[in-house]
Parts: sequence; structure tokens; C-alpha cells
Amino acid sequence: MIKEKNRLREWLAKLDAYAREQKLPTRILDSIEECQFQLKSGKQLWPDIQSQIEGILSSIQLKNQTDAMAIPPPHHNPGRIQEVESRIREIAKRCHRDNLSAITNLDKKKSLSLKECHRKMGEICSTRAHLDCLLDENLYLDFFEQIKNGYEKDSLQTAQELLGQAGGNCARMMDHMKSLFQDIGGRSDGIGNQKFYYEYESGRDNLERKLMGEAATSDFGSSAIMEFAQKTKNGIHNIGRKLRIKKIFYAWLPLLLMIAVFTGVAITHYPQTGMPAATEATAESPLSPLPDGKWTAKQLGGGVLVSLAYFAAGAVASLGAASLFLALLCIAFYGMYLSLLQAWFKGQICKRSEKYLKAELNLFFQDKTMEKKASEAIEDMIIQYEQQYLSVLNHILKGTPYSQETSKGAARFQALREEWNDFLKPAP
Repeated sequence: MIKEKNRLREWLAKLDAYAREQKLPTRILDSIEECQFQLKSGKQLWPDIQSQIEGILSSIQLKNQTDAMAIPPPHHNPGRIQEVESRIREIAKRCHRDNLSAITNLDKKKSLSLKECHRKMGEICSTRAHLDCLLDENLYLDFFEQIKNGYEKDSLQTAQELLGQAGGNCARMMDHMKSLFQDIGGRSDGIGNQKFYYEYESGRDNLERKLMGEAATSDFGSSAIMEFAQKTKNGIHNIGRKLRIKKIFYAWLPLLLMIAVFTGVAITHYPQTGMPAATEATAESPLSPLPDGKWTAKQLGGGVLVSLAYFAAGAVASLGAASLFLALLCIAFYGMYLSLLQAWFKGQICKRSEKYLKAELNLFFQDKTMEKKASEAIEDMIIQYEQQYLSVLNHILKGTPYSQETSKGAARFQALREEWNDFLKPAP
């Protein structure tokens, strides 16, 4: 029951919207509002609500029939009106065909713009030349931002050229309409040059500026460029993060090995040969074992450091200048090792990023996201352009024998009436 009430409430809302759009008498609007109130309050029984709605529909139908008899006036020939309406539709269709031809003629220019954009995006796969972009996320996004800006500039030029041609086609359509009504004596029907001037020519510049402004904010596929940049930026970041972890490990590996060697020598050498004389003089030496001959963790840790120091001192004392040279040589080799490690890191970044970006770009190009968005934007732009001009034309024809508003209103009312009849049918 609640579901049926909601359906009826929605239908009454559509009936109310139709009545207001058609500027029906206030008494009809008041009756609809009263019916909505009664349904909401739940005070009225269903037979009473049904009777009210049937009365509202009968009043609207009677009003539509009265309007239909008033248009066209007696001095108009229905056959002549149909002929004029047919010519109006033919002129509008010709304009639409010309606009479609304009789109086709600009397809090559649009394709070249897309191709150039794809070429520039593909340059990122030359990873060695764009290593700074791979290592800096902001530079990476800036790279694609510049491509987006260039593509938007080219797209806007193409759109303005297309709108210029569409504007010429629509202007010719309006001129043909104007000539048509001059030929048939349209002034007697209220469609004289003065009405054309006030309704169309006086506001033509504002209409053009409005449509050009809407074209400037249209998305011809540039948003897909930055979506790709954001997605692949995260992929490049993950590649770099994993390689940095490896680089840090490999950088510390030689030092860890050297410490392990020194520690091993210290632990295995001194317990067998005894402590140097300097440590023996110290009663609380960190390497002094416990009575049971075991070592504590603290003693072992401190002992390792002391052992390393004495081992280095002993090596220097025994080898002298040779040990210093060896130490400097180790430092030099370690510096070379770090340089090679950095070169390896950059090479891996370039290699893995190139493979990743090529795969992502291939998917992006195959998906044709930019092409789809560009085509949709152009088609929507032309449809919007034509609708704006047809809206002006319908406004010029409003209140004349050639107005389509009455027939459209009757069709909407018929749809509402059928929906009401379906509502009254018993549930199966």
C-alpha cells in the first residue's frame, strides 16, 4: 500500500509540473495541490481521491480540446500550415547535415592533434632522458601537465573553428526561415522581421559568446592525460621505492662484512692468546670473564669495540705506513663501489620504468579514452549549439499557427493519462 501511495505521489508531482509548464488555469493547479495534500494527510478515502483526479484530468482534456480548436484560426488552411511546417523541418535538417559535414571535415585535424599528444606522452618512455621526472613526482606530473595544456590549446582552436562553421550554418538556417515567412506573408501570423530581430538578431552575439564559453570548458580528453599521469606516478614510485631499499642494503653490505670479519677475529683471537697488557692492568675490563668462564652480553658488546680498536692499533703498529695505505685504498674502493651502485640504481629505474610505461601507454592508446571523450565533446557541443538556435526559433514561432507547443503538450498529457489508466488496473 505504501508503495502504491509513493507511485501516486510521484505521478501527481509530474501532473503538477505539466500543468505549470502549460500555464493551465489556477483552479486546475489548486485542485492538484489539494489532491496532493489529501493524499499526504491520509484523511481522504481512495474513491474520493480517484474522483478528484478524474475531474482534474477531464478539465485538462477539455482545455486542450478548446486550444486545439482555436489553432489555427479560421483563415488558415491546415494543408498550408503542414506544408510550411514541412519546409521548416527540411531547413533544420539541412542545417544539421551541414554541421555533421563540418565535424567530418575537422576529423583529420582532430586526429593529428591526438596523434601529436600521444607522441609527446610516449617521450616519457625515453627514461634516461627523463630520469629527473622519474625521481621527482612533481616533475613527473609537470611533464604531463604541459602536454595537457598544449592539447587543450589545440582542441580549443579546433572547437572554435567548428563552432564558427556551425554558427554560419545555423545563421543561414535562420535567414532561410526569415525568408520563408516573408514569402508566405508571415507578418499576418505574427512572424514579421521585427520579431526575428528582437528574438534572434539582437541577442545573437550573446548567444555566440555563451556557446564559445561552454566550448572552452568542455573536456576533449585532456582529463584522461592527468588520470594516466596520476596512475603511473604511483607505479613509478613503487618501482623506485623497492630499488632504494635494495640500494641501501647493498651500500651497507661491505661495511657489515668488514665488521663481521673484525668481530670474528676479536672473539676468536683474544680468549686464546690473552688480553693485551693494557687491558690486563684494568681490573674492570669489559672483557673480563665471569668466574665460570662465560661472557655477559654487555661485556661481549663492549669487548668487540675494544678488540676492534686494539686490533686496528696493533695492525698500525705492526704494518705502519702499509696499513694506512691499505685503509685509504679500502676507502677509495668503497667510494667507487658506491658510485657503481648509484649507476646501477639509476639504470634499473630507467629499465623497469621504461618497461612499465610502455605497457601502460599501449593499454591507454588501445582503450582510446581520449578519442572517445573528444568525439563525445564535439557531438555534445554541436547538439547544444543546434538546440540553442532551435530554442530561439521555437520562441519566435510561439503563439503562431506553426507553434509545436500545443501538440507537444497534448502528447505529454496523453502519456500522463495512460500512466493513470495503468495505475487503475488491478494487480495481476
